Amino acid sequence: MRRSWLEWLLDAIDRVPGPRWAASVGAYLVLVALLLLANYLDGVSVLIETPGLSLGPLIGFGLLWGIHVLSAGALRTLGALEPVLTVDDAERERFGQDLTRTPPAWALVALVMGTIGGLDSLATTPETWGAPATGAPATLAITAVVAVLNTTMILVFVARLLHQTLVIDQIHRHAVRVDLTQLEPLYGFAAFIARASIVLLSISIGGFVGFLVALGLSFTLAASDLYLFGATIVVAVVAFVLPVRGLHERIEAEKDRGLAESRSTLATITAEIHRRVAGGDLEGAGKLNDALSAANAAVAVIAHTPTWPWRPETLRAFVSAVLLPIALWAVITILGRVFGA
Repeated sequence: MRRSWLEWLLDAIDRVPGPRWAASVGAYLVLVALLLLANYLDGVSVLIETPGLSLGPLIGFGLLWGIHVLSAGALRTLGALEPVLTVDDAERERFGQDLTRTPPAWALVALVMGTIGGLDSLATTPETWGAPATGAPATLAITAVVAVLNTTMILVFVARLLHQTLVIDQIHRHAVRVDLTQLEPLYGFAAFIARASIVLLSISIGGFVGFLVALGLSFTLAASDLYLFGATIVVAVVAFVLPVRGLHERIEAEKDRGLAESRSTLATITAEIHRRVAGGDLEGAGKLNDALSAANAAVAVIAHTPTWPWRPETLRAFVSAVLLPIALWAVITILGRVFGA
């Protein structure tokens, strides 16, 4: 499988001694130090006056760390599917490799769009990024790096997440066995995607709130930022539903088959009881009561089996994560209009 620039970057981070998060924190501190140095060279104090500028890189490096978490979580979830997997070790290995990569073309598009979007955001709303009005060249250059980093990492995180959903959909459709008595392992990827979507939304919301605290209600977003913010919510919903849709259809088909079989058994037992009662064999009919109860219980259990492969708490957590940024945006918009009037 071809490797993208993102995989090369992640490999380089892995070669740094210490835990992965430490490398991200170190890179963040280096970037903040460069911002301080640029401020000093340009004779401005933007970083001190506008703390939003130092908060900005946290979004990009947070998402980079999140991609590491995505890869490890995907492999753990694939391993938990072992009881119901129907593929050999080689195919399982291929799925594992596919879950932990971003297609090179997708990563390249994310890089190009991230660069364009970041520079557009900086040019349209420089005050949000803390860009100095004096046009100080060194500070503007480092600020542009921060803007491009954030936008690119959001887009590449989205690309990685969408690619994983397509691979998970293939696994659900072609590589697992659906057994109504053993559905628990099949809930794993729904929980994984929910967590991944929550990471994406949480870091995006965290960055939004950070800028808001730093800048107050004067904080504004460029059109490209608004589109990106809305797209993350759409992607989160699509990523959650898409990979479980095929599995839902398979569980539903298995449920229909099981219900038809159980109801046929129930009908057979009921007909036999009627036949014996009609023939005066009440004792023989009574002996079938246990079988009748078991058949009724089987129908009830199958009828109440859920066909969407997620736990209720997973769905609640995901819906809450999606609604939070929408509610936050509504509140901020209303406050901005009220106090800005």
